[in-house]
Amino acid sequence: MNQGNSTTSTPQRLLRLPEVCSLVGLGKSSIYEGVKAGTFPSPVKLSRRAVCWSSVSVDAWISERIAGKAIGGKIKNAILQQVRAFLETHGDSRFAMWHRAADDHAPKTLQRAGVRRLSNEAGAGAGRFEYFVLNEIFKTEVCRGYDVQVVCAVLLEHGSLSIKELGRYSIKTTLPGIGDARCYLITPAIFGPFSEAAENSV
Repeated sequence: MNQGNSTTSTPQRLLRLPEVCSLVGLGKSSIYEGVKAGTFPSPVKLSRRAVCWSSVSVDAWISERIAGKAIGGKIKNAILQQVRAFLETHGDSRFAMWHRAADDHAPKTLQRAGVRRLSNEAGAGAGRFEYFVLNEIFKTEVCRGYDVQVVCAVLLEHGSLSIKELGRYSIKTTLPGIGDARCYLITPAIFGPFSEAAENSV
């Protein structure tokens, strides 16, 4: 599904903003909002005033959106509910708190699934956490019964998955008590409402 990483014979080009707008069907302001939010490829700086976008990164973004739209609404909701249920069930028992994860005197977390911390995200509300889910736990338990790439595409579309690099759903970071690890960062949006469109579509 992640076609942005596949080998292609199409040469990479640099695209100016009007061409990018035409290709993706978004206006300038929407594109720059996406860049700021990390949901759209960042531009390449050519000079102090000129920027362009890599055609490869734009193509990857388009491919991911097409893949996400091809998934039926009922399946999307089932995936979101499964991820939410995993966090609600195991959030307290299998996710160490960020500020105590490296504390030798803190209670040990059995069958650790990752680390959680209070989110600074606007509107997250009291008690809302973001979850750093360990790579293998995400693939074998959170995504159980579904293709990992499909789950990630649904989470990303819903705003429940935070990424750092377009075309790669997992992130590499230093987790307290664990060290450098690749994981999936689930945002508090997973506990928010699902779209009516998704609920009513097949």
